[in-house]
Amino acid sequence: MSKRALFEGLLADTDGKPVGVAVVGGEAQYVVDDGGFHFHVPAEKVDREVLTLLREQIMANQDAVTKGAMQMLGKDDLFTKAMIDSSLKNMDEHFTKLIESGLPAEARAYLARIETLTGVPIAMVSTGPDRTETILRAHPFADATRGSRTLPH
Repeated sequence: MSKRALFEGLLADTDGKPVGVAVVGGEAQYVVDDGGFHFHVPAEKVDREVLTLLREQIMANQDAVTKGAMQMLGKDDLFTKAMIDSSLKNMDEHFTKLIESGLPAEARAYLARIETLTGVPIAMVSTGPDRTETILRAHPFADATRGSRTLPH
């Protein structure tokens, strides 16, 4: 049970409205306003789904992520590359600790940087098979000229 929402302020519903956060019975919940009815979704469930999608995107673009991380560190040696590769292999362990401790502001900026480096936006999170269990950070089919991002083809 998570006591705080990892991605508070970073998620939006299908209409692009920010998703709220509430604590119910000591457990953090994302609150989705659907025409006045507020759906409460356990934050840990959503957070783990977002982290799973992030992990898949990172691993699919591992070379670009490693190269970008090395550039950010100003390093270009085998030891730095090995350190980054080791961190990527232990990502699930890091994510579990992250859920326990919360996401600092610097990490929020890092996620934005990962999107920039990989060119793959984290647009949609599905926490289950139902329409009401999908949270969008950006509409995946919106026109980029209207301010929303589109997914690559």
